[in-house]
Amino acid sequence: MREALSTTAGPEPATGRLREILISKDSRFKNLFDSLQSAQLALAPKQDCIYQYPSASQTTAVHNATANNEALRHALATATHGDQTVALPIAAHMYFLGSIATRLAAFRWTRKKAISEALDIIAVCIDRGALSAALLQSRASLEQAGGLLLFDKDIAGIPKPSSDNAARTQWLVAVNAALGSRAKGMRIDWEDVLAKGLRQGRSKSYKPAEGVQSLEARDLMKGIDALDREIKGTRKVYDFLSEFAHPNIGIFSLGIEDFAHETLKSGLRIYTRTYSAKGRGAYVTEQLASIFFETLEVVHAVSALAQQSDTRLGTLESDLTLQSRSAIRTILRLYPWTTKRTDPCPCFSGRIADACCGRRLRLG
Repeated sequence: MREALSTTAGPEPATGRLREILISKDSRFKNLFDSLQSAQLALAPKQDCIYQYPSASQTTAVHNATANNEALRHALATATHGDQTVALPIAAHMYFLGSIATRLAAFRWTRKKAISEALDIIAVCIDRGALSAALLQSRASLEQAGGLLLFDKDIAGIPKPSSDNAARTQWLVAVNAALGSRAKGMRIDWEDVLAKGLRQGRSKSYKPAEGVQSLEARDLMKGIDALDREIKGTRKVYDFLSEFAHPNIGIFSLGIEDFAHETLKSGLRIYTRTYSAKGRGAYVTEQLASIFFETLEVVHAVSALAQQSDTRLGTLESDLTLQSRSAIRTILRLYPWTTKRTDPCPCFSGRIADACCGRRLRLG
């Protein structure tokens, strides 16, 4: 006699859409889907982002030279009006300070874009019945939000500067260092990839050059654990989603449309799983509906937390802009000849220097 393993699961809706299967199993899914859509719209960037910065190689060379060359430090300390030997070091330093706020703006923009796109794709995949893709994007959204939260906590540990220009500059440099490690983390040698492509040569891991800040990607699980401390269950949800990201049992369970067994005369039970090419995995979806609900519930809570982190980082961006402009104005008062009136202002406001931080100064 053939018996269904589960007699509690309701029938699949005629349309076979994953969204309707889930709502038919638990009506709370409807409000949850609406909340996820609202979170996606809230995180989606509303306008373009412009990130401007000076040459990284020139800026690094100048900073290293200033730190290691006593003659250059002396020249900077004793420079007289019109001394062009200090023009490049001064310009590199000012434009570096001005770029930090735009770098944070780009970091915020890209992270919000990544999370909002993941939420959007989750909705699309659910509508198309692509459960595995929806779960993979859920996992990706947690990873992006974890990185955002870690940077938020990094910044909280950096004391705010006093009005002293040296302290202000140290604060800006500290924030930039924290931002660099979170915004530009990498695991591969990108120069090798761009030069050879992906099918030539062997894969190379990223290795920082001597004297340069390491940008090795790190702390992925630290970000997930930080989220777990804020939202209970995040780590368990992430580990559950990883069963579908890796070639584990989760993948083997997807697409099961029917699961039944029959008992032979001898008493031996024979189980039958039916994987339907046209179905939506109705059986596994109904059996795991409560787990999927908790998963999306955590994804929504994490997206709300990401919005809170972004709001705080928006305040930080404003502080960076104010502090960098104060530092730049102080430098321009000391070395006005190093910047032309018509040069773009080092604070990257979009105005020329004479109309911004160099106003009322006799610029070169």
